[in-house]
Amino acid sequence: MAKTKKYIVGLITNGLLLSERLEEIKDIGIADIQLSIYENTKEKLREIIPNVYKYFPLNASYVLPKSQLVNGERNDFKELIETIKMCMDTGCASFRFNICQQNGSTKDMPETILENDPLYDTFIKKCKKSFANINFTGYNTKRRKIPSKKFTVFFPFPTTKNTLQRMCSQPWTLLPGSGNGDCGLCCGGIFLGNILEDRNIVNNEKARSIRRSFIDHSLPLEKECENCTFRVGAYSSDF
Repeated sequence: MAKTKKYIVGLITNGLLLSERLEEIKDIGIADIQLSIYENTKEKLREIIPNVYKYFPLNASYVLPKSQLVNGERNDFKELIETIKMCMDTGCASFRFNICQQNGSTKDMPETILENDPLYDTFIKKCKKSFANINFTGYNTKRRKIPSKKFTVFFPFPTTKNTLQRMCSQPWTLLPGSGNGDCGLCCGGIFLGNILEDRNIVNNEKARSIRRSFIDHSLPLEKECENCTFRVGAYSSDF
């Protein structure tokens, strides 16, 4: 149904069943796969990714908690650098860090990386030094052309307490859905409805209200958007 409306359809997965379900996924006709990387799945994915990337573009993502930056500084961020390298060497097209999302229902999340965090800046500099010939984009980087033929690493913008910043592009560009048809706006818990029951879910009243709040700064934000990292630029780039 989404493809008939000319939407780009992708798959978000931890990747563990990609090899055994590959033929089924081919028949769906998806455009790309977003691969969520976790510490306890990295070695298994090292074997799976080379068998899949030839059929679908694989864009890896990894949640970066504050504590991992603190602990990683002790060994020069070795594990995080190795995770990027694994994804690059096995055939992923890109690698995106995600910050633990802080929204209206999860205020003062200790694992969220806040603006002006010198450790985050140090980590980004280390990544640039470790990978001289790849494309970096996002926070604290020079803007590069996206998409790029080079392997690309994206750094999200850290959380800000400035409620005037409303740069999120997700209300216009993304509609995550689950297998039962439930759809939301993003990982922040904003529920829009069920696409099997509401064929106009992309433009229903809830969706329009959220978009208006980003265009008209005199309107209040949805409570889920108040402290969200996405709102301040995590996905404001072309990446």
